[in-house]
Amino acid sequence: MAATTAYSENVLTVTEGAKWTQAKNVFKFLNSDIPRISELLHKLNPSSITSRSFPLLFKPRPSSEAWKRSVIFRSVSFWDSLPKHWEYDKLSSSSFKALVPDLVT
Repeated sequence: MAATTAYSENVLTVTEGAKWTQAKNVFKFLNSDIPRISELLHKLNPSSITSRSFPLLFKPRPSSEAWKRSVIFRSVSFWDSLPKHWEYDKLSSSSFKALVPDLVT
């Protein structure tokens, strides 16, 4: 029974896992050299919006409930809610992946 308890402490719920995957994918797409992928996410000028080093992403106004539930809308919403004090330029993929699970749980 102890093994089950220890295992369950390291497992994310479906919602937490989805948020973790969304943030991880946005980070990967923003750092992608493939133009078509990086063009999916439109960066806004952070200095004109708020003081943060993390790029904000453009989120079109939802026109329907289905759009609010879309992967892109939810991914951008979660990305834009990440802490302002994180320094995007200093994060590697592994350090980013280490920080995000603490936010989704």
